[in-house]
Amino acid sequence: MKSVFSVGLFAALAAIGIAQGLAPTVSQAWAQEVRREVVLSENSDYFGFDLRAEKDVSLETCQQICLDDPQCRAFTFNTKVNWCFLKSDFDTLGSFEGAIAGKVVEIAAEPDIGAPPELSFVPAGTREEAKLFAAKLSSVRSKDDGSGVAALIEAGTQAFAGDQTRVAAELFTRALALDPDRVDTWLTFSQLASGWLGGQGNYDYLLQEQATSAALGGYARTRTASARANALAVLAVALERRNLYRPALEAYKASLELADS
Repeated sequence: MKSVFSVGLFAALAAIGIAQGLAPTVSQAWAQEVRREVVLSENSDYFGFDLRAEKDVSLETCQQICLDDPQCRAFTFNTKVNWCFLKSDFDTLGSFEGAIAGKVVEIAAEPDIGAPPELSFVPAGTREEAKLFAAKLSSVRSKDDGSGVAALIEAGTQAFAGDQTRVAAELFTRALALDPDRVDTWLTFSQLASGWLGGQGNYDYLLQEQATSAALGGYARTRTASARANALAVLAVALERRNLYRPALEAYKASLELADS
């Protein structure tokens, strides 16, 4: 069983700009109001990454403490002793009888415009690549070594900066396997890959595929106009890196129809 506990918070979605010039920071054009929420899973545990423990508290208090602490990204609440174990990160969700695991997610505080339509202007083969990439995440998850999502993203970003593109792609793929619903991770991966591919003399056909697949994966998970416009702009850059200029122009047009930026 999963439930949601929310609190309002104003924050900017600037995570995609962390590459220090490696990629165009189009996401910063769609900075928006977001709120932090907690998704709960019963009889579950996020192991490791302990920040601290709060004793003799209720589940509701545990959730609120985590939401109020910007370092907290997850927690495990032991219902037998009413202890709250705050986490700085999380990896694979494990089983733990009598415990409740919580994960912080960010939700855009704007209207939900529904599931995104299929992009007919993107070549069928490119769309199929994206589906295959998303489908393999379950097998990647089974090989997780205990690294947290934030640590994987940071390491992947550094790997791109050091021209270790295969290592970077693997790290981002593992991060997506652990938290596949986080749109900005998909788009960060795509932008960093496209940024590297835009460097003088840089070429990697597999990375081109991954850049478009990640952009399409992020697009498929968008639920608001600003997030979708952002994803389409990121996709346009990835398509351009593959010399798919007409689809890239169509992606930009679709983005501008959603947000005149």
